[in-house]
Amino acid sequence: MRHSELALVLIRLKVDSEHCHVLIRHKKWGDWSFVGGHVEPHEKNDWARAAARESNEELAPLKFGEDFTLLPLLDQPIRWGPLASKSADNEPTVYTAQLFALRFLKPPAQCLA
Repeated sequence: MRHSELALVLIRLKVDSEHCHVLIRHKKWGDWSFVGGHVEPHEKNDWARAAARESNEELAPLKFGEDFTLLPLLDQPIRWGPLASKSADNEPTVYTAQLFALRFLKPPAQCLA
């Protein structure tokens, strides 16, 4: 059985008068997900480090600590599965994830200016 640890970042923005969540489109898999990804071996048990790295990669030019910070949403990571993994030839995978909320340190439009 395959195991996958994920650090996922939830981002909510107000667009006009509606609240929207930011998702990333994965062209290779043909689906959408929250910002984030796999915890690397050198990040084992450091969910916040993995979330910051993934956010910097996927949200460039925004930078952790300069434009935004991350706040853990759960006391403990959540776990689900096994489910067939598209990225591992449908191998049954048990997922463990920690969720973070992204908090902008200045107005989002200013971060992107």
